[in-house]
Amino acid sequence: MTGRARWLSIAFLVLTAAAITWECVAAFDGNPDTWPWTQLITTYVPWWVTYPVLVGLFVWLIFHFAPYYLRKRKKGQT
Repeated sequence: MTGRARWLSIAFLVLTAAAITWECVAAFDGNPDTWPWTQLITTYVPWWVTYPVLVGLFVWLIFHFAPYYLRKRKKGQT
């Protein structure tokens, strides 16, 4: 992995962890003023934008993860 790819991977993982942390904190802190990420999206992004993005993400994840799991399976790992 090159230096640039490493930093992009780290940035992606940090942003993903921040989004998940924000969602969990907002869900469990008991403060009604803390909006979960889901509520922010449904408030400010129209459904006709959100649904195609979610479908695209779902399809992409399937085709993204499948080759790696197939490779792992062929190597005899579980």
